[in-house]
Amino acid sequence: MIVSALVVVVIMTIRLGLIFWMKADVSIVEENGLLRAELHLRRPCKIHAGQYMNLRIPTSLRSFNESHPFFISSWENDGNGNARNITILIQRMSGFTQRLRATPTTARAFVEGPYGHSPLSGNDSNFIFFASGIGITAHLGSIKQLLDARDQGPTNTRVISLLWEVDEIEQWDMAIKMVHQLLDQDGDRCQKEAPDWPHARSRYVSYLIELS
Repeated sequence: MIVSALVVVVIMTIRLGLIFWMKADVSIVEENGLLRAELHLRRPCKIHAGQYMNLRIPTSLRSFNESHPFFISSWENDGNGNARNITILIQRMSGFTQRLRATPTTARAFVEGPYGHSPLSGNDSNFIFFASGIGITAHLGSIKQLLDARDQGPTNTRVISLLWEVDEIEQWDMAIKMVHQLLDQDGDRCQKEAPDWPHARSRYVSYLIELS
């Protein structure tokens, strides 16, 4: 019994040490109930598609002990392949996300991670992603990684398809903008590689159907 208690204490001590080591500055923007958290990590780390981080924003004694896992939707790599700035999309629900508030100015945050493994394989050429509602967050990171790889040189990727179901379009405007940013990124690459191709940017069509 004493040994078990000591093990728990050691694990909690290590975890708290990691939390204080992974400090970050966060700003949160809200639009139609969807939150976008922009995190600036004090220490950069490698990010891969499909990974998530535990986010903790200590605004009170109660919130200091609360954390929640969120998929990483986007990130910016430096010259060494490490990310210092990451973006997380959050749907306001209950508990931790219900108490989150927009913070136009930066606030102190702590993160754990990243955790998880990338679902992508460099040997595949066709990719199709299915999502419903906030499930789009993990796929945004996967599509970004595929496009970033194509920007750096030839890859096996040929077709990327995204099927996303939502109940109300207006609620997801913030995420839709990120999808169009990915479309623009691929369009820029096509226009650069084939400047005389008239359909370099116009070959992408986005269909959004609002379900009644």
